[in-house]
Amino acid sequence: MAHKEFITHKLIESQFQSPCPLKWGKAEREKMNLDSLSELVEDILRNDVRAREDDMYLYGMVCKAKNVNAITEPFFTVCLKSKELGFPSPESVSRCRRKIQENNPSLCSDKAKDIRGKYEQMFLNFARG
Repeated sequence: MAHKEFITHKLIESQFQSPCPLKWGKAEREKMNLDSLSELVEDILRNDVRAREDDMYLYGMVCKAKNVNAITEPFFTVCLKSKELGFPSPESVSRCRRKIQENNPSLCSDKAKDIRGKYEQMFLNFARG
C-alpha cells in the first residue's frame, strides 16, 4: 500500500473511533470535530501538492476520506445530503486550510498564493463598492 493510501486509510479508520465522551456539550464536540478535520486537511496538504492549489480538489479529498463510498454519488445528491454522508462544510475545510498554511507556509504553493492574493484584492474592491 502506498504511503498516501495508507495515511488516507488510517484517517478513515480514525473517523469511526470518536473520542468524544457523550457527556460533552455541543461546543466540545464541535471543537473535537474541527481538530480532527484540521488533522485530516493537514495530512492531505502534506501528501498531495494539487490540494495546496485547488480548494475544490482539497474538499473532494476530504470528502473521500470521510466517506469513500460517497464518491460514486452524483454531485447534486452529495450537495443535498452532505451532512448525512458525513461531510464537513466547504467553508470549514477552507478555513482549516488557511490556518494550516498560515502556520506552515511550506504547505502553500507560490502559484496558489498569487491566485488567492489576486482574488482577495478583487473581493476587497467589490466589497468597498
